[in-house]
Amino acid sequence: FSAIGSSAGKTMRVYGMKNGGAYEMLSDMKYIAVGTNRTENEFIFTSPVSGPSAFLVFTVQEEDAPIYIDNVKVYEGNVTITNPDDYIRFEYNATTANQSFYLNGTYVDVKNNRYSGNVNLSPFTSLILMKQNTSLVSGAESTSAAVRSLPVEDASDASALVLNVRPNPASEKIQILLNAAEGKKATMTINSVAGVTLKTIPVKVSRQAITVDISHWSKGVYFITLVYEDGKVVTKKFVKQ
Repeated sequence: FSAIGSSAGKTMRVYGMKNGGAYEMLSDMKYIAVGTNRTENEFIFTSPVSGPSAFLVFTVQEEDAPIYIDNVKVYEGNVTITNPDDYIRFEYNATTANQSFYLNGTYVDVKNNRYSGNVNLSPFTSLILMKQNTSLVSGAESTSAAVRSLPVEDASDASALVLNVRPNPASEKIQILLNAAEGKKATMTINSVAGVTLKTIPVKVSRQAITVDISHWSKGVYFITLVYEDGKVVTKKFVKQ
C-alpha cells in the first residue's frame, strides 16, 4: 500500500483483526513512519488463527492531521523468509595492505560487474555485492579482482573490536556495544540502506551499551557508523525484521 501524511513524524500501526465477536487480532502488528513524502510499503503477516472474515486495520494514535492510504492490495501465499546475509556481502579492507576474500558463488556489484572466487581489495576500499543466479547475470562483466570504493563501508572484522550490535536481526530494540578504552569523542549515526539518517548520537567511545528503539522503523538493512574526530570511521550493519 501507499501512504503519505500532511505532516511529519507520524507512526502508523497495521494488523489483521477478526471480524465479529471480541475482534481478536489475527496477526502480529507492523509499524511504519509516515511523513510528507509518499512511501510504498509491503508487509508479511502470519496468522495463528482463522476465521470467516477479517479486517485489515490501520491506526494512528493522537492524529491531528490527515494521512492518506492508497493502492491497498492483499495477497495470500506461501512465503519463505530469507536471511539477507546469505545474499548480500559487505567487504571492507581496513588495513594498509591488499586483502582477499572468497566468494562461494556468483555476485554482482551496483554496476552489474560479476565477481566469483577470490576477490582482492586495495587498502581502505570497500565492496557491496549481491548474490545472483548465473543465468540472471549472463551479460555481466566478469571480474576476479576488485579495487572499487563504494560510499557505504562495512568493516566487519575491524568494527567488531570497537562496535557491535545485538540482537541482530532485531525487531524492537537494539543495543549498540562500544568496546574501547581510549575515550575519544566521536559521532555515531544510524542510516538506512538508502542513505537516510535516522539517528545521530554524539558519544565518547568507551566500554558502554546504548539502547535504541527501532520498533517503528521499516524492515531492512541499516548501518551504524562511528566517526572519530581524527577522521577514523567504523561501520556495522544490522537487519530490522
